[in-house]
Amino acid sequence: MTPTLFDVYEILTLVVDGAPVTYRPINDYREYIESQLGEVPLEATMLTRYLQFFEDTEQASGYAWGVASLAYLYRSLEKSCTFKCRHFSGSTTLMQRWT
Repeated sequence: MTPTLFDVYEILTLVVDGAPVTYRPINDYREYIESQLGEVPLEATMLTRYLQFFEDTEQASGYAWGVASLAYLYRSLEKSCTFKCRHFSGSTTLMQRWT
């Protein structure tokens, strides 16, 4: 057995129906960050490709974050089993509550 979308909804209370979380390529990250934040931080410590999902905070709640979370979890599990990684980067809360 594996976690399902129902589990994601029940445990994490994330939306599982809505607009798909799709990534659109950004050609110039520096320009994009400056247009969104007003300035470019000296040391960016976050993945800037996810900023595009929060351009409009009203629209961000309409994305199917539960589906994205479950897909990321499956990808992380596959990587940790296939490539002999020593870390896990999926939702540990989901895995702990699900088992």
